[in-house]
Amino acid sequence: RRPPRSTPKPSSAASDVYKRQGNIGPVAGIDLLIDSFSRANLEKCRLLIAGSGSKRIELENLVSLRKIERVNFIDVPDGMVPEIQASADIMLLPIKKGAASSSIPSKLPAYMFSKKPIIASVDMDSDSARAINEARAGWVIEPENIDLLIDVMREASSAKKSELESKGKNGFNFAMKNLSKKNNFRVSSARFANVAFSNGSLLDGFINRIRKNQPLSCPSDIKRFFVSAEQSGQICLLATFLGESGNIFFPKLDFHNDQLYFKDIAVELIRLSGLTPDCLLYTSPSPRDKRQSRMPS
Repeated sequence: RRPPRSTPKPSSAASDVYKRQGNIGPVAGIDLLIDSFSRANLEKCRLLIAGSGSKRIELENLVSLRKIERVNFIDVPDGMVPEIQASADIMLLPIKKGAASSSIPSKLPAYMFSKKPIIASVDMDSDSARAINEARAGWVIEPENIDLLIDVMREASSAKKSELESKGKNGFNFAMKNLSKKNNFRVSSARFANVAFSNGSLLDGFINRIRKNQPLSCPSDIKRFFVSAEQSGQICLLATFLGESGNIFFPKLDFHNDQLYFKDIAVELIRLSGLTPDCLLYTSPSPRDKRQSRMPS
């Protein structure tokens, strides 16, 4: 169950605001971010996690159970991204190993255009790491290294305001020169549904848990569109070669017939694995009921 939602308020005791903005999913590495912030013991700082996603409730519960102070979760209303980013002093970009190697996440240019310094915990050979280092826009460390993340958080907290502002301006100038569609290149986009069984996804977690003979859990009332990894690549290629600047390509799917419930996928995966699902449905006052599929021993 989701803990009581708190709204962050300005505090004279909090100087620097560390912010991570975007989807709160399995590959985001936000659990490591929270752990690092807690252990860094930055008494005059706050950690603000803006956005929504499949891991948000779990992480809110983690913060509540461990009684971690100065960590807040907030929603991002439509059209309010610039205003929310403006409230931060330092932007955070944690991505788990391997997840940043294929492309630059869309939030990185947004961070740079906000004129805020960036702490990135990403693959060192990724385009994201190269862009931040080349721009001199912040700090880049290897992913999933809590000790390094603690050290760089403390370093950023003790940095002079002029240094933070300089890194933020460096990122903005780099983005204007290299990432601005007006100045550089034609931009088209591909938007598609969840890529089925992609690394770190809920469906990928189903496979791993079945292999370990562990129970599966998922929302009972949530359904999503899905595309295969091959289909997602095809959509991106079509957008690249056929799209005009500003075009957005997306698969033509039927809202009523092409969405699948997570619970149905879980049950079918158990059956395809040669097991018999024993489905238990737990109900509660929360609209986010959970369905648990348990495999017999």
